[in-house]
Amino acid sequence: MTSLPENGYQISCLGVGRDEAHCKEISEAANSLIVQLATEFDLELAALDGITFAHDYAKALAELDRGFTTRRTLTATDVPHAQGVAMTPTVIRDGDIRFRIVAAAWVGIGLLEKDETLRSQAIYTLCHEGAHVHHESKWYKAFPDKHGTPVDEPGKISALLSAMFSAFSEYAVCRTTATIRPESVSDYEAGFVGAIDHTFSVCTERMRAYLLSRNHQQILDEMAALFGELVKLSAYLLGHLDGLEAEMKERAETAYARLEQHPALQAALEDVHKELKTLWETEGKWSGFDAFYPLHECAIRLIAAYSVTLKTSGPIFNVSVPLEVIEQFVDLEWIAEHAQELAAANQT
Repeated sequence: MTSLPENGYQISCLGVGRDEAHCKEISEAANSLIVQLATEFDLELAALDGITFAHDYAKALAELDRGFTTRRTLTATDVPHAQGVAMTPTVIRDGDIRFRIVAAAWVGIGLLEKDETLRSQAIYTLCHEGAHVHHESKWYKAFPDKHGTPVDEPGKISALLSAMFSAFSEYAVCRTTATIRPESVSDYEAGFVGAIDHTFSVCTERMRAYLLSRNHQQILDEMAALFGELVKLSAYLLGHLDGLEAEMKERAETAYARLEQHPALQAALEDVHKELKTLWETEGKWSGFDAFYPLHECAIRLIAAYSVTLKTSGPIFNVSVPLEVIEQFVDLEWIAEHAQELAAANQT
């Protein structure tokens, strides 16, 4: 059943388009695509607040009227392996939860492009964000009292659990929209491979610093952020492949080969994949946040394989590093160079 906003929605062009007529063309193309997305994919888009195409995407995000007070300023993803061009933040309008698509100028302009590659990229990007409205609406209906609030579940790392929610959201959206642009698999593959390289490089750096400082809270926060992001980047690729009913070995050979170089990561992501598929199959029927606990535990095991082992006792978190893990990122030369610092750290 087609579901679109009952009273329509706003489309804004901020510094986008040659003139008013061009902006109108962009708006009409965007609206036509949203209607098509809702109709042909049977998506629930009633909670769409509107669409903003902006010449200054970062500014548009930062200045978006959310309808509520928050300390967190929206910022675009900007890392070597992933560049954000669109986002669908939560807003509140007249007391109701809504979702606003904010996208870089080229997404709107690209809808009118004659070049098929550029146009398909723009269409896919807007459809991807539209699908977020659908899946975030399901999330809100499942947890109406939790949406937009800090995640604080007993014995769980809040930031990591939040990252797992994001991972499933991206998995679901990519699975939903995969057939719109199958070739996007190469983009997700490149992002994932880049994330693997980044993760192991930073992990070594942070773990060496931890051995010298023994700052348990800092290393826990850093590893949760680092590996949470890696799981999320894997979810894009896994969701897209599942949407195409394709295997990584066949459609993303570079990513598959890279995983074979890291057996512990490969094993952990196989578990992540199983949990993502389970969440997909039960979407909207979750009994509570505990449906996401298994995905959180997968991430904890992944972190333990390459950095710190976490054990919980009520609200207390205990951090340790097995010798076999330490051997992954230090050698005798490094130990000798930092012998005094290591001795001091071990005495604290």
